[in-house]
Amino acid sequence: MSPIESLAPLASPARAIAGAQGPLPAREEATIGVLVFRLGGMRFALPSSRVVNVMPLGRARFEQLARMAGKGTLGTSGLPLIRLASRLGLATATAPERGALVLFGTEGKVRATALIDDEPMQARAEIQLMSDDWRSRFSSSCAELIGGVARLADGRQAAILDMTIGVFGRKAAPAAPEAHLLVRRPGHAPEAVSLSALQAIRCPGEIAGRSYLLRLGREGTPVPVEAVLGLAPEGRVDVAGLKQRLVADGQSYPVLEPGRSAVERPVARVLLVMNDTPARAQMQALVRALGHHVSLADHARALELTAGRFDVAIYDVGAYGVPTAPPPPATLCLALTGRPGRLEGFAGHLPPGDTPRLIAAGLGWGPRAAS
Repeated sequence: MSPIESLAPLASPARAIAGAQGPLPAREEATIGVLVFRLGGMRFALPSSRVVNVMPLGRARFEQLARMAGKGTLGTSGLPLIRLASRLGLATATAPERGALVLFGTEGKVRATALIDDEPMQARAEIQLMSDDWRSRFSSSCAELIGGVARLADGRQAAILDMTIGVFGRKAAPAAPEAHLLVRRPGHAPEAVSLSALQAIRCPGEIAGRSYLLRLGREGTPVPVEAVLGLAPEGRVDVAGLKQRLVADGQSYPVLEPGRSAVERPVARVLLVMNDTPARAQMQALVRALGHHVSLADHARALELTAGRFDVAIYDVGAYGVPTAPPPPATLCLALTGRPGRLEGFAGHLPPGDTPRLIAAGLGWGPRAAS
């Protein structure tokens, strides 16, 4: 019998789940069904809209599945399997007396699984989603995976998980239009360019000379620069007459062409298939700054399991190797340094760390007609 053929219905846990997070500034609210459980002295919740089934586990079966989770798949099924406690940095050496295997999917078809070091309960909760900047004020190592607060009917609270493994989890919000790119023109100190006013970037090799050519505003005014330094830190824009300056991280940068109008661009659904590293965090920040929705996956089968759900996928072939199945349309390859040539089946290639080319590509992303 396969690991997913003998699943039992969700059993209500006998014990209450205690511990709560304090209130955080809300971004938006909704009431949804959730699975509530406790890890590391904190209460967490997962949206239950895509839960196909929940299997309560005893200690022996939990230990067996925990070993599978260490390999990333649920036995021979090939389904992704993660242990939430490990992902949150809260796993203990001793398996719990009672745990659960949660199956996620759509239309009854299982697409991913998660192992929980507790037996969850079903509940209705008012969800308050947080703005992205609150995480800098949250001290826990799992802050990046928390999207807000679930307030239960009895007044208890749980941290709602923003766990996107390709098949569940909310979409990240687009960045605020104040995101800026730092550039340097010949003979000038670094200047800031509003990404909302950036129409296009032409990179060296696409144009004569070694400079980058920016096109700003709806008119596409050309501005040559010798270097694109990267995404500016978050900050504020000070206005003095017709001049603007970006004040960020203790530095002050003149805003280049501040009078240029914003460019209207479509919003794409982007999937990053990358390991959880600083490079992924940087890529995520850049794509969000361009105004796109970002989801994360760190499993090699994510392209296959999420086909059709995203407009653009960025796949780290250096981490996962060349896919055995043809990648979906609009899949970009984050190539290994020094990998020769172009890989068949990919819509484009992004050398790692090449911020200008990533932004140049991202400026043209939009929803696919088939989605």
